[in-house]
Amino acid sequence: MSSDPRILIIGGGVIGGSVLHTLLHDGFQGHVTVFDALEGTGRGSTAYTAGGFRNLWTTPANMQLMNYSIARFKEFEAEFGLSIGFHQVGYLFTYYDKGFRWARDFVPTWQENDVRVELLRPDDIEQLIPGLRAGTDHIDPEVLEVMGLQEIAGGVFGPDCGVFDPTAVCQGYFDRSLEHWADRIEMRMSTRVAKILLTGDRVRGLELESGEVVEGDVIVLAAGAWVSGLLEKSGFSDKDNVPVDALKRMLFVTNLPPHEGYENIPLTIIDKGIYFRYEAGSLMIGRARNPQTPGFETEPELDYYINEINVYLQERVQGAERCRLVSPNSMWGGLYPECRLDHNGIIGWHPRCKGLMLACGFGGHGAMQAPATGKCVSELIRLGRYETVDASALDFLRFEENRY
Repeated sequence: MSSDPRILIIGGGVIGGSVLHTLLHDGFQGHVTVFDALEGTGRGSTAYTAGGFRNLWTTPANMQLMNYSIARFKEFEAEFGLSIGFHQVGYLFTYYDKGFRWARDFVPTWQENDVRVELLRPDDIEQLIPGLRAGTDHIDPEVLEVMGLQEIAGGVFGPDCGVFDPTAVCQGYFDRSLEHWADRIEMRMSTRVAKILLTGDRVRGLELESGEVVEGDVIVLAAGAWVSGLLEKSGFSDKDNVPVDALKRMLFVTNLPPHEGYENIPLTIIDKGIYFRYEAGSLMIGRARNPQTPGFETEPELDYYINEINVYLQERVQGAERCRLVSPNSMWGGLYPECRLDHNGIIGWHPRCKGLMLACGFGGHGAMQAPATGKCVSELIRLGRYETVDASALDFLRFEENRY
């Protein structure tokens, strides 16, 4: 690699923005070009996330990435002069009996990784979430059996977790980068990358759909759900491609349940993976559809909310039948780049393609891990090693070495 490498970042979302800003802030002296198929930055998957952040994970690498990211989010407004809607309202995971017993046993692992947790009893949860009923006595026995609901035995509350605005973070990264280092940045929006060009086992640049060739020494793949398809078009074999699928995830903004105090609730996960949080006088609700055929269709489905989300919400939260869409446009779909093998992100150099840096496959937690991902990529490119957060457990080789 030359002493003044040319870096090409594919992806103008929050991951690409973090990589760009962190590289230049940390002292990288080369030139960086950012490519995105859309007209501006942060208009793809970044704009369609639920905007939650948490350090409640089961893998130490994710916990450490999030501890660093949360610290950076906390300082973001002071550093960038931009509000990102950062509120540490907490995360609440509710569990049936088996899951809660697992959570109690896992507390020492969270504590070893500097993750603060509080175990909550059912009555604690009911006080925290107005209208929620942890028991099942109020549910018709036949409905209970058909829906597979159980009593909530307890919960895990993460006080350092919360919500933020990923689009604002993305804007901050790009705006500050262009403010300070415009002479070393080129932004290529509305520009589709056709394939990665190689010379032997090393990247040499990109070919755009227009036919233009752009040369570069390092390519950072931060294109989310589109990475696997791009590598396939570039001639990568199945062995060398990333195991990442594009999956649709939908969010619905509804009226609040008829209870006071919802502006203070944590982001809450209840039965069947349904989650909700307060959002500007409304309730934002989501749930992953499983199983699902991978694809790039993102049309939101009102029937999914009515028949597969709200029916469960009604049984758990009194008055949830009033949680109807605020407007016909208050629902949307976006794409998660889901790593089908372990649902974790992929960070690090491609082992058989020199100069190809992977920052993809985060499965819905890329936005919250953006600060740490940018730092990891910056250190690998500039220093050849991790110094701040060790993300080596998330490298590509884990799939071949059964480390997942």
